[in-house]
Parts: sequence; structure tokens; C-alpha cells
Amino acid sequence: MVTLVKNDPERYFDPEVLNGISYFSIHADKGELESGLRELRESINSGEFAEIKQSFNNDEGDYLFVAFRK
Repeated sequence: MVTLVKNDPERYFDPEVLNGISYFSIHADKGELESGLRELRESINSGEFAEIKQSFNNDEGDYLFVAFRK
């Protein structure tokens, strides 16, 4: 079973996962990435990440498509 990174933020600390995300492997500044990972670690450890993730839970999926007719 594949676990989405958004549901398992610990996976962002795996270099293979980061290298598989094109933005991180191509565009990320090393200092910004390290800072962001430090902040993520703090958020995970404090429980803030889990609280925020829980606040966005829904039964409707991750994407919303809206069609309009003129």
C-alpha cells in the first residue's frame, strides 16, 4: 500500500522521497529546505501538524472539480 506523503510527514525526512519530488530535487534552496524540515519536525513533535491535518479531514476526497455553464 502506498502512503501519501501528506498523510505521513515523516517521509519528507527520507532523501529518496525528497529526490522524487521534482520541486525539491530541482528548485529548492538547500538552506530553505533544511529550515523547512526543522520547522516540520517541530510541528510534528508538538502535535501541531496532527491538529492541522485533522482540521482538513473530509469524506469528499482531495480534489474538487466545478463545472459552469454559460
